[in-house]
Amino acid sequence: MLRTIGNLLFATIIQMSLTAGDSGWGYDNTNGPHTWGSHCNLGSQQSPIDIRSADVDCTTMQSLSLLKYDTSGTVEIANNGRTLIVTGFDKWKDQPLMQGTGLDYTYRLEQIHFHWGYNRANGSEHTLNGRYYSAEIHLVHVREGMSLTEASELKDGLAVLGVWMTEGKNEKNFAQINDKSESVQFEGKFS
Repeated sequence: MLRTIGNLLFATIIQMSLTAGDSGWGYDNTNGPHTWGSHCNLGSQQSPIDIRSADVDCTTMQSLSLLKYDTSGTVEIANNGRTLIVTGFDKWKDQPLMQGTGLDYTYRLEQIHFHWGYNRANGSEHTLNGRYYSAEIHLVHVREGMSLTEASELKDGLAVLGVWMTEGKNEKNFAQINDKSESVQFEGKFS
């Protein structure tokens, strides 16, 4: 597992709907990132995404606002067999929020999960011009006033902030997650 994470490289917001059930994706040779396209090729807004610079139309947008992200509280870190998931933000006095950048609603932080690989070269889910990054963090936000289940049924019910990462110094903001990651190395473990 990636021991130290730092250096924000790129962030993108993905509005998406989730479908329930096991899609057969994973991180090994038979179901890793190189196969995900075959599981998610039924629509036009599917993961993984390879952002091609030549195909991007640049435009000025409203700035992204991350509200109450300077607050803290107790979280639970769990291993679901595919990733570490950080939850518990709904119990905070001031739950982190995201708005702006073309989002029509305000979204509350529901969970954070991670994508990483067996080596430092190809851990991210999404790519830039075919390049994988060491890891990718997804900050999953749910539209205010909705449950995760309700929001998952709507095209604009979820907003995910994806952050590409490279290995670097153990930034203090990730120190607690890195420290706890040892105790959740195996599926079903939580801290």
